[in-house]
Amino acid sequence: RKSLPNFTFDQMQQMIRNDFHDPAKRIVIATIDGVVVGQSLYSVKTDEAGKVYGFCFSRYVKPDFRRKGVARALLADSIKWFQDRNASYILAHTHTGNDKLQSLFKEFGFVLEGPFSNKWEYFTLTKWL
Repeated sequence: RKSLPNFTFDQMQQMIRNDFHDPAKRIVIATIDGVVVGQSLYSVKTDEAGKVYGFCFSRYVKPDFRRKGVARALLADSIKWFQDRNASYILAHTHTGNDKLQSLFKEFGFVLEGPFSNKWEYFTLTKWL
């Protein structure tokens, strides 16, 4: 809380609402039988060299629905979306202790680098398309 900004619920809600209308961003909600069980947020960006790339910002699956293919489906959707937008590569960050997410991304061909330290310890996960 000391190193990261604290947003109010209303501020977070407005930021997400703005993203619904941004064609460079995608918000995917996973449902099973009408129940929201997961989400994924990602966007298309341009790096310093001018290459278009995909950035996986956030992903979450409710604990009761883990190990049922939800995270795999969300990640597969993001890869396809980035390919359709001619991204050169996909980049994600994750906390060093998030072994399950690291394993999932590695299954899809992402390469783990790090750890790095900024405001927290993290790895980068990169997949060239």
